[in-house]
Amino acid sequence: MSEIMSRRDTEFLLHEWLEVEALTTRERFSDHSRETFDGVLGLSERPATDLFAPHNRAADLDEPRWDGQQVHLIPEVKTAVDAYAAADLLRLGFDEEHGGMQLPTVVSVASAARFAAANMGTTGYLSLTAGNANLLVEHASAELVENFVPALLEGRFLGTMALSEPQAGSNLADITTRAVPRDDGTYRVFGQKMWISAGDHELADNIVHLVLAKIPGGPPGTRGISLLLVPKTLVNDDGTLGERNDVTPAGINHKMGWRGTVNTAPTFGSGAFTPGGEAGAVGYLVGEPHRGLSYMFTMMNEARIGVGLAGAAPGYTGYLKSPGVRAVAPAGSPGVGRSGGAAGGPGGARRRTPHAAGPEGLRRRGPRPRAVRRSRVRRHVDRPLGRGAGGGVSAARGAHADRQGLAVGVGAGGQQPRHPSARGSRLHAGLRRRAALPRQPPQPDPRGHPRHPGDSTCSVARSCPTGGAPCGAGRPDGRDHLARPRGRW
Repeated sequence: MSEIMSRRDTEFLLHEWLEVEALTTRERFSDHSRETFDGVLGLSERPATDLFAPHNRAADLDEPRWDGQQVHLIPEVKTAVDAYAAADLLRLGFDEEHGGMQLPTVVSVASAARFAAANMGTTGYLSLTAGNANLLVEHASAELVENFVPALLEGRFLGTMALSEPQAGSNLADITTRAVPRDDGTYRVFGQKMWISAGDHELADNIVHLVLAKIPGGPPGTRGISLLLVPKTLVNDDGTLGERNDVTPAGINHKMGWRGTVNTAPTFGSGAFTPGGEAGAVGYLVGEPHRGLSYMFTMMNEARIGVGLAGAAPGYTGYLKSPGVRAVAPAGSPGVGRSGGAAGGPGGARRRTPHAAGPEGLRRRGPRPRAVRRSRVRRHVDRPLGRGAGGGVSAARGAHADRQGLAVGVGAGGQQPRHPSARGSRLHAGLRRRAALPRQPPQPDPRGHPRHPGDSTCSVARSCPTGGAPCGAGRPDGRDHLARPRGRW
C-alpha cells in the first residue's frame, strides 16, 4: 500500500461512491472511460512518490534564499516541476482546443491530491500555474491566450497571482498599484506587492504575474480594480523571449510551512529595468477595465479548493503512515496486529484498532444507523444518577458523568476517575443544577404513557397512539407533549 495515497481508496471514492464513469455519457467527456481515468491516476503516482515526496522535508529545512539578485531553490524542486510538466499533467482539465485533455475536474483534482500529499511546497508552483492559465482562458483576449496559455501548459512559463500589498492585506480596496495606459494599448504598472507565492525563481523560462491594479480615473474602492498580465520577461510576437520587464523582488518572506514555495515581495516599475526605454513594468489588460476583482475570483476560488486539498491530502497521508494502519495489512494479505499476531490469522480481527479499519472498514460496514446511535444515548440517559462523596458541585459532576456513561468510579473526597474523552471538560451551570436533582421514579400518565414528574413531555411522544392528541389530560398544567420541545430528561 502506498504511503502517499491508497489506490484502492481513490478507486472507491471515484468509482463506487461518486460513480465518475457516468460522466462519460456527456458529450464533453465522451472520449474518456474508466481506463482513461485510472491511467491518469497511475501516471500521477510515480512522480509523486519518486520525485516529490523525497525532498518534502529537505525543501522545508533548506528554504529558498535570495542573494539580492535572484532566488535560489534546492535542485530537486526543478527536477520535480519539469517531470510534472513533461507528463502533461498541467493539461488535465483544459479544453482540447487549448491543448488540454478535457478531463472531468474531479479526476484532475484526484490527480493533484497525490502531489499535494507528497509535497505541497513544490506542488504550489504548479497549482498556481494551472489556475493562472484557467483565468486567462476564461477572461483574456484571444491574443493573450495564444501568447501565454500554451507556454503555461507546457511548463515553460509558471504563473502567480499578485493581489495584496504591504498596506493592504485582505482589504483590496486600499491597493495603490497603478496601471498607466500607453498609446500602443499596453499599460505601465507601478507598485509594490507583498506575500506573492512563486513570485521569483529560476524554475522556468518566464513568470506570468496576474496583477491587481487601478487605472487612473476609475471608480473608487474595489470597483476601480483592473487585472493586468505582467510577465517577468516580455514575449515577442513570434513567441520568443524579449527583453527583461521591470519586475524585481524586494526580498522574500520566511514562512512557517510550505517553505519550498518561495514567498516574495515583488516591485513593479522600480526602474531596475527600462523595457522600451521607459520606466514602468509593461502590462496587458485582462478583460475589461475595472472588472479585475471579479476576474481574479476565478483563480481565487480554484485556489481555495487547492488549499482545502492541501489540508486533507497530507492529513490522509499521515493516517496511512500512522502505526495503527501499518500494523494492519490490506484485506487478503498477511500483517501484524498490535498484539503481535497476524492480522489475517485467528483473532487478528479483534486486534485491529478502530481507526485502522479506515475507509476499507467503512466500505464493508457502512455508517452506523441513526436509530442505533440514538438508542445508545437513551440507554446512558436512562441510567440512575450517581452522586459524588463530597456532595455539591462534585455530586453534580458525578451525577452528570454517570448519566453520560463517563464515570468509572468514585474516589476519596469526591475525586472521580473519568473517561479520557471527558478529561478537562466543564459542565454548564444549568447542566450541573439539573444533574444534581434527585431522580424520581416515573409516574403513570392518565392515558397510560410513562412520564417524569415536572415534565410535560410524553416519553413516547414520537410514537404516541393518540396521533398527537393531548397526553396530559387531568394534569394541573393541562399541557400535552406537543406544547413544547422534549423535556429535560
